[in-house]
Amino acid sequence: MIIFPAIDIKGGKCVRLLKGDFNKITQYKKSPIDQANEFLNLGFNNIHLVDLDGALAENPVNEAIIEEISKINKIKIQIGGGIRSLDHIKKLLDFGGGTGEQTVYLTNWGAHITHVEMNNLAISIAKKVFKKHGSNINKHKFINSSIFDFETNKKFDIVHSRGVFSHTYYKEKAFNKLASYLKPGGYLIFGDPNKIGGFQNMLQRFIVYSLGKSRNHMEEICETLFHDDITRSVKSRAVRTRRSIIFDRWIIEQQDDPSIEEVLTWFQKNNLRFYSSHPKFIFPYLSNSMYSRKPFDIRLHKKYSILSEALYMIKNTEDHEDYDYYLKSLNKIYIKQKKLSDNLSSISPDSKISIPSSIKMVSDYKNAIKNIDLAKPITTRLNTFLKEVEGLFKILQTKDLIKVKKYLDKTEILFKGYVGVRHIDYIGYKIK
Repeated sequence: MIIFPAIDIKGGKCVRLLKGDFNKITQYKKSPIDQANEFLNLGFNNIHLVDLDGALAENPVNEAIIEEISKINKIKIQIGGGIRSLDHIKKLLDFGGGTGEQTVYLTNWGAHITHVEMNNLAISIAKKVFKKHGSNINKHKFINSSIFDFETNKKFDIVHSRGVFSHTYYKEKAFNKLASYLKPGGYLIFGDPNKIGGFQNMLQRFIVYSLGKSRNHMEEICETLFHDDITRSVKSRAVRTRRSIIFDRWIIEQQDDPSIEEVLTWFQKNNLRFYSSHPKFIFPYLSNSMYSRKPFDIRLHKKYSILSEALYMIKNTEDHEDYDYYLKSLNKIYIKQKKLSDNLSSISPDSKISIPSSIKMVSDYKNAIKNIDLAKPITTRLNTFLKEVEGLFKILQTKDLIKVKKYLDKTEILFKGYVGVRHIDYIGYKIK
């Protein structure tokens, strides 16, 4: 259990209401900031702040005091009073906002968007999208600028960019700039294709650029070799035409995707704590209590993301199929583990346990785990995939499109199904 001592603020002072009655107020000598420091000295790192003036006004009033308390080192705060929508707490900057579909829904929760996009036509479309599907159209700013030319003195509660930086020539510089506009305590939402998960995508690009003689010819090659991949994408929830998919994936000239290790390094350099991602890449070994003296920091273990990325590289089936395939060896120990744990469950003073039987169960469990090989299904598929990649490189030397197609028609993993995990989204928290 975590205890959150509360500080009620009215008129800039620490107060206490009797049973919530504003006519029965006790005022204390200590300022809210002094009281927060006292709670910290007593060992309380979490504090609940109530803006009573804000509750009456239905709008935040004591923001300056609350902001000062939030700057106290090691203190985490909850805030109540006067907050009626995201409008009070969420100013969002969107880099490379395109036609607005990524953030328009947040306007209906009260967010104010600063939409930065270098394509003027995309901005015109974004304004129509916001007007039709969003709220408070006059509260948003649409700025026609490149990421690198954009400048402002403002800081934002949320900064956002998805599927943009890998198409620039300075992806880390773009990330650093986005992070520089984030308030302490704010959140960064960033998404881009993954270098290893997008390995097959890069192979497709290599084929297109190796065999294509013109833009039109490149489009024909894509339809010839990657027809099923394009069709699957067209049928997904993201509404896109076949031509837009072809250009976005394979014909666009600049594509330099970051690895998980690179992104976590950027997080570290910009004082961002990793919060979550989709898909997840942290192994299920993490089990320490939230009170652990040494909380796990993925930024210090970046290289171990390679196993997840290896699985991303060969991803071509649904999750439930992968789950059954990779973990089927666990079925061999399920019964033995359950029997051993059931034997010692619900222990009480009256329990009677057979020691010889328990020893036998332990022995059976030990024998069962000898058959566990979690790596074998992964290495088997990786070997198949790598042999197919090797064969592709050899056949590409012929520069013969028909031979390449015949070869790809016979592959088991390469360019089949999902063709890898192309995109990863990350959320980071700006440390105060």
